[in-house]
Amino acid sequence: MYKNRVLAYIDILGFKSTIEKTMKNINGKETENVYETQKIDALLDETQWQLKYKDCLIDELIVESKVTSQFSDTIIISYLKSESIHRMFLDVYFLCTMALERGFILRGAIVYGKVHHTEKKIFGPALVRAHEMESSIAKFPRIIIDKNVLDMAKENCQGYPESKLEYNELMKLVLYDSDDIPFINYIDKLDTGVDNSTEAKKKHLLCLNDIIQKMDVYNNNINDKYLWLKNKYNSSLAVLNTECQAPALTCGAGHSTM
Repeated sequence: MYKNRVLAYIDILGFKSTIEKTMKNINGKETENVYETQKIDALLDETQWQLKYKDCLIDELIVESKVTSQFSDTIIISYLKSESIHRMFLDVYFLCTMALERGFILRGAIVYGKVHHTEKKIFGPALVRAHEMESSIAKFPRIIIDKNVLDMAKENCQGYPESKLEYNELMKLVLYDSDDIPFINYIDKLDTGVDNSTEAKKKHLLCLNDIIQKMDVYNNNINDKYLWLKNKYNSSLAVLNTECQAPALTCGAGHSTM
């Protein structure tokens, strides 16, 4: 039953705390916080659109082997053929940017290996590996990429007439972190054929800045995530054109001065 698939395992960070906000106590009575439930509902609707319908609406080739699953705060994407790595990277990039612009950040891992994945079921060594990488190696709000996936991407690109150009285009979606671990670059608004104007880049960074400001940096469990995001934000801001007046962060080592 197992087949070799490229698989992305993704968690929506802060999902539990957002769920907790969907109910509030008013005069001793539990009442639904409609704003928060609509916020989650909109995120999941957009996630489904990204995973299932986006390709149809923009006239892209549908990859028949693509399978997606979503349950609560977990999203899984897999492709049967290794040649679909570029599509996988784009899928994950668009998911990350969409979530960010809706106030959420993602963490996960992309691997290649044996797994049984249908619309109803998923199990196998690749899933276990991806979950382990997400929970113990990714650590920060990033979708990390297993080394064998990048090796395979390079091999696949060699089949194209302009293999170096093809590979360079693919690697625009990848950043190497300070720990030398590659991850999908959702920090920057990349040139993917979708709106990447100065205004779009400014809006993207403002959304990231809003997330950073709202993080509870006094909680030790997320302090490292906050510092990681702050550093990535400032690095992206530094290379952005000066006409894009995104606000700079003025933060201390462990708390925000805003």
